[in-house]
Amino acid sequence: MSDTIIIRESPGRAPGRAGFVVPAPSTLLGRTLDKLVDSLRAHGLLVGWWTISGAALWPATLLCLSRITPTYASVNAGAGPSDAQFSLWLVQAALFGGAVSGVAQWLLLRRLARGTLLWVPATAGAWALGMLAANRGVSAVWLWLFQHYEATPQPVET
Repeated sequence: MSDTIIIRESPGRAPGRAGFVVPAPSTLLGRTLDKLVDSLRAHGLLVGWWTISGAALWPATLLCLSRITPTYASVNAGAGPSDAQFSLWLVQAALFGGAVSGVAQWLLLRRLARGTLLWVPATAGAWALGMLAANRGVSAVWLWLFQHYEATPQPVET
C-alpha cells in the first residue's frame, strides 16, 4: 500500500516526481488508529476511570433531584409545580451532577495538563444547559404533537 497519493504530475520535473502529494487516507487513518490504540494502552486505567466518572452524571443528578423536589403527595395535594419551577429544579440538579462528574474528571485530568480547573464549571454548565434544552425541547415537541394530531380513535365494538 502506498503512503502517498499523487494528485498530478508536476510539469517540468522528472517523471515520477509529484507536484502535490498528500498522505493516503487509509494510511493516515491507520496511523491515527495506531496512535489511539497506543494511547489507550498507555492510559487504559485513565480511560476506564474517565468513563466511570462520566457515567456518574445521571445518578448524581437524579440523587440531587430527589432531594430538592417536594414529595409526590405534597405536589399531588396542590396545584403542582409550574414549568419554570420544574426547569429550575432540573438545572439545579444538573449543576450538582455536572460538578460531581467534573470534579472526578478533573482529578484525573490535572496530572496530564495544567490549567484544567475550568473543566469543573464547564462540565456542570454544559450538563445543565443540555438538561434545560432537553426539558424545553420535549415539552415543545409534545405540545406540537397534541396540537397537530387528534387522539387515537378507539375501536368500535360490533
